Amino acid sequence: MKPALPALLLGLLASTAALNVNRRDALKGTTASVAQIALPTASLAQVAMPAPAVAAASEKLALPKMGIGAWAWGDSLFWGYDPKEDEELEKVFSFVAARKDGFVDTAELYGIGRSESLVGQFEKRHGRVTVASKFAALPWRTSRDAVVKACEASLKRLGRDSMELYQIHFPNAWANEAYWDGLGDCYDRGLVKAVGVSNYGSGAGRA
Repeated sequence: MKPALPALLLGLLASTAALNVNRRDALKGTTASVAQIALPTASLAQVAMPAPAVAAASEKLALPKMGIGAWAWGDSLFWGYDPKEDEELEKVFSFVAARKDGFVDTAELYGIGRSESLVGQFEKRHGRVTVASKFAALPWRTSRDAVVKACEASLKRLGRDSMELYQIHFPNAWANEAYWDGLGDCYDRGLVKAVGVSNYGSGAGRA
């Protein structure tokens, strides 16, 4: 017999709560498992649960020891970028792409997206490299969803479905915990193969 609709909904809510655990508590080993949560009437075996999203990486990501920083690519404020330089930048990229361990570090703030766009354009002509990009922790960005949306926008500029490494560019005094969850969401959705932080001291890392 199928469970009554109210019981089925309660079962779904309870199982979702169990699965959507707080990542920080899980790391501390304090989160209750699904088996520890009593579901009303409808058990997990009775409820048709959608398959979880498969993360992009099934193996540990190994990054090259050195790479090319693309801050100056498109950044006229600090580096005096001129679009006439694109041809020279593409030559640099082609050299990197020719290596088996080619690695380019970019960010959404670099040239306000121009750096990512150039990397994407160059990849189409010279082949894929390992790419790392970064989320700008601006004061008005305080939710985990902001991280996911920014990652998706970066991928669109890069012309990719996923990237190798996504990082928080710098700490924000108000929302670091939300950012951890946002990075986890990006990984869970298969948008990135690994996550991390940039420009973080030990204090910010414990926030």
